[in-house]
Amino acid sequence: CEYVDGCEGCQGFLCAKNCKNDSSRVCLEPAVNQFGATLLTECEVTRLEVRGDQVTGVVCRLQNGEIRLRGKVVVLAGNALETPRLLLNSKSAEWPDGLANDSLTVGRNLMRHLIDIWAIKPKTSTVTSPNFKELAFNDFYLSSNEAFGSVQSFGALPPLPVIVAGLRQELKNSDWHWLQPFFFLGKPFLQSAVHHLLDGRVVMASILEDLPYADNHVHPARDSSIAIRYQMRPAERTRVATFRKKLGRILKPFRFSLLKQAENNDRIAHACGTCRMGTDAKTSVVDSKCRAHHVPNLYIVDASFFPSSGGTNPGLTIAANALRVAEEIKKAA
Repeated sequence: CEYVDGCEGCQGFLCAKNCKNDSSRVCLEPAVNQFGATLLTECEVTRLEVRGDQVTGVVCRLQNGEIRLRGKVVVLAGNALETPRLLLNSKSAEWPDGLANDSLTVGRNLMRHLIDIWAIKPKTSTVTSPNFKELAFNDFYLSSNEAFGSVQSFGALPPLPVIVAGLRQELKNSDWHWLQPFFFLGKPFLQSAVHHLLDGRVVMASILEDLPYADNHVHPARDSSIAIRYQMRPAERTRVATFRKKLGRILKPFRFSLLKQAENNDRIAHACGTCRMGTDAKTSVVDSKCRAHHVPNLYIVDASFFPSSGGTNPGLTIAANALRVAEEIKKAA
């Protein structure tokens, strides 16, 4: 974050100020403005065309028509949800189960970090800046021969109306949707309660590693959207409960509130693992260079390649791996 004038530390939501060091600002804009790249707007990639072991075309829906893009190398970075959907939609005579899916693992082994939110009241009122988000610790990453994860500052939460709107949407999508009329009646009280819960608090996120299971997966839905199946195992539920107890004990000197989110499947945080890396083409999708097995001009460089999720934010690992793969592509060019 560049902390421009008026910066409010909008880590977890969009804002109009040009200070967040996200992929748009540090990658896409320089690529277009300085290095001659072209960004196609209102363009949706629908499938990849293959001849033999080579991707020969990227088929796109552009406004009301269809176009094909061609290149010697094709790089997928559509995140761990969209990338497997595209591959599974790219069936052909050579790839009847989806492109690069001879292992039948594309879309499988979906992982999402099991994240809880902790709102902690400091003993003094010295922490007033919403940009207070540089604190993290890994004391319990490995504890008693068991893997847990890390804890990091969450940064400034979205404005109160955005939080309340999100709660309303959750209610609308839940089995309790019939209570929506009462939501509007109680909205002023809800806003007051949320403000009281979060005002003057340092908000932390606990990030717990989950594990890859083949039946946790992503696949295309009939309406061209994504269908997601994710089920926590008893072992993960036990680890979540243990992690909460450990963090609760060390936070006892403070007033704090725990917002349990780990079991909430609407929180697909840090999705990864759906095109996993491996040396065996029978059990993985890409090799150690993130190149698809048996499709040498196709690379996958988003979070799909993770063979395990780890217990920390994957963003920097994704960026570092993309730089590493870029060097490999340059060598092969």
